[in-house]
Amino acid sequence: LETLFPFMRNGRYKPNCRPIQRIAIIVPYRERETQLKIFFLNVVPLLYRQQLEFDIYVVEQVGGRLFNKGALINTGFLQSKIDHSYDCYVIHDVDILPEDDHNYYTCGENPRHLAVLVQQFGYRYVYLLNHSLLFEKNFPYRGNPDNYLSFAMMKQ
Repeated sequence: LETLFPFMRNGRYKPNCRPIQRIAIIVPYRERETQLKIFFLNVVPLLYRQQLEFDIYVVEQVGGRLFNKGALINTGFLQSKIDHSYDCYVIHDVDILPEDDHNYYTCGENPRHLAVLVQQFGYRYVYLLNHSLLFEKNFPYRGNPDNYLSFAMMKQ
């Protein structure tokens, strides 16, 4: 990240101004290096332009077991709570990208879905909660089920 974005240190960016919010972005990840680089090339400049203070947590699953997205999200969320006090949390799939700067990565009172209309679904409303979700620090987040495995979320 620091090679691509010299203004970042250890997955973290703090603007020179007083940021509106400090956000933690949690990205569950496994064996999708190209998508991860594309994600960074799209999301980091957008957050930089929005002058937000942000940390990116890429939570990687290793080994040959089926992908456990819920466990990765829970791990990233718990680690981010240990590291810092954030105003806003973003759970973000590596392959869901903002199309323009009008998608603001800031939280209000209620959770907000960032990817309601997605190109791969013909911009029809598809409610896929864990693709890209923002929620503020006081939201009673209780974690994700960790007994759903693989990218298709097949129950164990």
